[in-house]
Amino acid sequence: MKFQALLAAFLVTLAGLVSTVLADAACIRSANGGSVFWEIKIDRVPDVGKVCHYLWQGLRRHIACVVTQPNGCDSPFDGDELYMYFTTSLVCNTGMVESAFWHATSNDYGPVDC
Repeated sequence: MKFQALLAAFLVTLAGLVSTVLADAACIRSANGGSVFWEIKIDRVPDVGKVCHYLWQGLRRHIACVVTQPNGCDSPFDGDELYMYFTTSLVCNTGMVESAFWHATSNDYGPVDC
């Protein structure tokens, strides 16, 4: 009986780890002059609009991350992939963007490393 309980607990834990590893989130940062262009991509997002909204809210928490043009957040081809892009000043750093991502997703799609 104990073996079955331990095996079940192990399999549940393993399934959680596999789903986190398989989740795909990426962040790209490109500095040009006095601004930074950011791109965030997340695969397998069930509600792209909701996650986009939370990502924008997360960025607003950081006064240094004022977003300028160009910017947007949507799903290309109306699928379940989220693509967000935005421009900030050099003052907005990777920690702030990664914090906004964590607050928006709790890293449910995997962490990003900008």
